[in-house]
Amino acid sequence: MVAYSFQKQFIEPIELGMRDPKAPGAKLQTIRGPRKRHAYPGENLQLYYAMRTKHCRKIIPDPVCLDVRPITIQWEAGQIKRIRVGWVRNPPLTDLEAFAKADGFTSLREMSAFWELPAPDHFFDGLLIKWQPIAPLEAEVARAA
Repeated sequence: MVAYSFQKQFIEPIELGMRDPKAPGAKLQTIRGPRKRHAYPGENLQLYYAMRTKHCRKIIPDPVCLDVRPITIQWEAGQIKRIRVGWVRNPPLTDLEAFAKADGFTSLREMSAFWELPAPDHFFDGLLIKWQPIAPLEAEVARAA
């Protein structure tokens, strides 16, 4: 099982995805840079706020990883201009605004500002990890335990 830590701004979109995965603003994915081990499709994930701090808490019961794909984000002049998900021959995403919202941002502008500082060379290569929340009944049982 792999754990991921999220900033406060993503708690509500992740919780919304648990309650209503099709709701506008629901977050069912994360973009991550290289690390020793990432999730594999079919395994459970642990999603935390403020991991390794005294404020640490699990955001939702452990969802199942659905998909892991390479992602490249490119921007110019402070704005994301292209996102490529998948392997070499996959076309770039054309609806960047919808992708930004699916990743827990209110707009492409907000996502662009978030990503510009960590990657000063105007490219980011990492992984897009998607998950499926557990069923509502399972979530209630997990919370009661």
